[in-house]
Amino acid sequence: MKQATGKSIVIIGGGVIGLSTAFHLASRGAQVTVIDRAAPGGAATGASFAWINAASMNGSEDYYRLRLQGMFEYQRLERDIGLPVKHGGRLEWRDDLGELAQECATLAGLGYGVQWLSRDEISALEPALRDPPESAVFTELESSVDPVEMTACLVAAAEKLGVEFLPNSAVRGLIVENGSVRGVAVESGALAVDCVVLAAGADSQALAATVNLRLPMVNSSGMVIHTTPVPPLLGRVILMSRLHMKQDLSGRMVAAWDSAGGQVTQDSERDGERLLVMIGSLLRTEAPLILDDITIGMRPEPEDGFPVVGFALALKNLYVTVMHSGITLAPLVGRLAAMEILDGVEAEILAPFRPGRYA
Repeated sequence: MKQATGKSIVIIGGGVIGLSTAFHLASRGAQVTVIDRAAPGGAATGASFAWINAASMNGSEDYYRLRLQGMFEYQRLERDIGLPVKHGGRLEWRDDLGELAQECATLAGLGYGVQWLSRDEISALEPALRDPPESAVFTELESSVDPVEMTACLVAAAEKLGVEFLPNSAVRGLIVENGSVRGVAVESGALAVDCVVLAAGADSQALAATVNLRLPMVNSSGMVIHTTPVPPLLGRVILMSRLHMKQDLSGRMVAAWDSAGGQVTQDSERDGERLLVMIGSLLRTEAPLILDDITIGMRPEPEDGFPVVGFALALKNLYVTVMHSGITLAPLVGRLAAMEILDGVEAEILAPFRPGRYA
C-alpha cells in the first residue's frame, strides 16, 4: 500500500539489492534516487549465477531462515512486477557424497525438502544428461533467474513509481553533520537526503570507511559464461564438483566453476571455452553450443560470510545493505529495509545481521 512519506532517500548502488530497496521504498511514497558508478546491474548482479536457494546457509540456522524467507518472497515479485523466475529445483552430486549427505541431513532436519534420486530417476527428470550419476540430491523448492532480466524488471517497476536513476555517477563522499548524513556529494554537486542506503556491493567497504564505519569485506572475482539460445535441455540447476550449470528461460545455457563464479584467471577467454567444452560433454544436444558472453564481476562478501543489514550505529540515517547472496535475498531485504527506514520498526529476522557486530 502506497503511503506518502515525504522522505528523500538516496541509494548508492544499482544492483539487485539497491534496486529492490528502491522499488519498495518508492511503493511507500518515498522520493528515491539511485546512484551507480556504472549502469544498474552492471557489477556483481550481472555476473551472478543467480541460483535462488536456502541451502548455502554457512552453518547458521539464522541465515538459513533468512534465505528461506527470501526464496518465498519471489512469489510476490512474480505477481507484482511480472518477474520471470525459472522453477524446477536443483540436482546435485559430488565426488565426495559423504560430505553432501551430511549437508542434506542438516537441511532435512530443518524441514528443507531434500531427497536422494537414483540414476533412473535423474534421467527421467533431466533426459538431456549424457551420463547421469548413480545418485544425486534433488531439492524441488529452489529456482533461478536471469539477473539481467531481473534488473530490467526492477528498474521498470521503480521508474513507474518515480525513482530517479543517476547511472555512471561517482559518489565523491557523504556529507555528515551532527551524527547524521545530510547529503551525498556527486560530480554535479550534492544531493540533500533524509536517509542514505549503502548498497554499493564490493565498493561498500571503501565508502563506509569515509565516515569511519568499519565494514570488513573479503570480495572475490567470479566468472560466468552464457551461450546463445538453444532448445530446452535442462529444467533445473545442476551442481557438480567441478561445474555448475543451468538453462535460462531464454534458452541460454549458463555455467560457472561454482555458484560464486570460481577463481578468475588472466585468460578468461580460454577458461570460458573450457567451460563450454565441459557443458557440451555432459549434454545430449543436436544444436551446437556457441559461446555468446563471458561476464566477470567482483562478488561482495562481508568478512564473516553473512549479510550486513541495518542502520549504522554512529550514523542514525545511514542504512547498510551488503551481502554476497544478493539474488536470493533481494526481494526480502528490499521490503524489510523499506519497513525499517520508513516505519522505524525493526525486523526480528535481521537482528543477527546488523552492522554493529563489526563496531
